[in-house]
Amino acid sequence: MRGPPDDARGEQRVHQYQHQHQHQDQGQRQASDRLSVREESKQQEEVEELLSNARARLSRNEPEMDVHTRAYIPFFNAREVAAMLAEQAGGSSEALQAQRTRTAAACGFVAALGARMGFPQRTTCTAQLLFQRFHLFFPMRDFVPHEVSLAALALAAKVNDTYKRGRDVLLASYAIRFPQLVNTKLEAPLASGGIRHVAESDVDAKALEAERKKLHALEKLFLESICFNFHATASSALTLVVKLARLWRIDKEASATAWCVASDAHRTSAVLCYPSNIIAAASLYLA
Repeated sequence: MRGPPDDARGEQRVHQYQHQHQHQDQGQRQASDRLSVREESKQQEEVEELLSNARARLSRNEPEMDVHTRAYIPFFNAREVAAMLAEQAGGSSEALQAQRTRTAAACGFVAALGARMGFPQRTTCTAQLLFQRFHLFFPMRDFVPHEVSLAALALAAKVNDTYKRGRDVLLASYAIRFPQLVNTKLEAPLASGGIRHVAESDVDAKALEAERKKLHALEKLFLESICFNFHATASSALTLVVKLARLWRIDKEASATAWCVASDAHRTSAVLCYPSNIIAAASLYLA
């Protein structure tokens, strides 16, 4: 007998192929439906468990866990600053006076190091501001003042786009902290302005690396103290002095004096209490 023609056999194969794929698609849809049902039931069980835990907590009158966040406060009044400093000093008047003395010494150290490294004044003033703000929240007795000063200067350099590596800041500080390490036999080049630095080969590599790690750890605490607000800089006060002096047509000598007063104001707690326009106007008034 003759079999069906080729066209008929082709149609039969097509029908068989379609029938098989229909069965496969139905099986896949059924499996996905079962999986989705399981996932929905699992999610429903998790929601019911959360609701039951919440009801049990409410029945026991247990408070929910609070999530504490810090909001950046740019300025404090004089009473708040005094209270915060007294709290960090432990309430002792002698400790508070010692803290003020250390703050003045640290601000002087920052100014000397900033000048040695060639930082602009806005970077130095920002470092002094950061140092004082840091010790509103962290007691000075728990930290080494020069380490906090170095971290403040390194962070201020980043904020003001005058970046220097932490290793460079440390090496420059050795010339002030350990003047005996400075090689005075070599003549300083004219381009250096007579300032000599400590060579990295004259310093213990392990000690330098340990101090660098401390510097980075302190920078994280600084970021917490300013709530990661990178606009906490001192450049606006110094810029406003120049702009107001031009606007009010103040002579150059008085303007220079006002600029120095505004710079020195960052060594005091005034920058923690008053905005930059008040600092600039007061500096010009005093000049």
